[in-house]
Amino acid sequence: MIARQFIETLRPQERHVLSQAAAGLTNEAIAKKLHYSPRTVEQYLWRASLALPKTANINPRVALVIAYLEGTGRLV
Repeated sequence: MIARQFIETLRPQERHVLSQAAAGLTNEAIAKKLHYSPRTVEQYLWRASLALPKTANINPRVALVIAYLEGTGRLV
C-alpha cells in the first residue's frame, strides 16, 4: 500500500521518467527518448526520491525502481 501511495504522489513527468528507469534505461537514454536534458531526468528522479523513506544500504535509484514496480503491481 505504501508503494501505491508513493506512485500517487509523483507528478506525471516523474512517473514517466521512473517508468523508463524501471525498464532499465540509463539517465542518458531516458533523456534521449523523452527529449529531456540528462539534468532534467536527474532532477525528476531526485524529486521522486524525496517521497521515499530513506533506507540504509540501498542505492536510491534501486529503491525508486522497487517502489515503482511494487506500486504498479509489477513486483509482488
